[in-house]
Amino acid sequence: MFIILVRFFSSMLKIDVMSCKMAVKYDPLVPTLAMRIHNSMFRNPPALRHQMKFVYICEYVFDDVWPRRYFEPGAKTDDLSGLVVFDDSIARGILSDFEKWRGSIDCLLVHCHFGEGRAPAVAKAIDEIFGLANAVELSKYPQYNQYVYETLLKVAGKSE
Repeated sequence: MFIILVRFFSSMLKIDVMSCKMAVKYDPLVPTLAMRIHNSMFRNPPALRHQMKFVYICEYVFDDVWPRRYFEPGAKTDDLSGLVVFDDSIARGILSDFEKWRGSIDCLLVHCHFGEGRAPAVAKAIDEIFGLANAVELSKYPQYNQYVYETLLKVAGKSE
């Protein structure tokens, strides 16, 4: 009985969402996968101070923008020149990376510049898609990027 309980509790994945500033100082105490989200203007953020302690560090570049066509179906242009817009390809990469490493980790760290838009959207989508029951509360992140969240769900076949 004890072995079963230990196995059950050790399989629960913790999800941490934070800003780049906080993530740089983060010291993983358990096997942790870091998902670092950078924007196109700040592609070389400071290294994670304890980077050797992470199981793996995934890096993504996309801006905290919402395509105009998301709000205006049928819009032909977004006029987001110079910015990297989140798309299905980036979503597939994030989901694939998580699938690849999820059996080796006890914690997932997701961060973006401020920790308020892209990171909570990615964390919540991963939580829902993979049935982690981690209860990432989007209400704590009123600025979360709904477009990123919904695109991840769509790519995973979990959208309504």
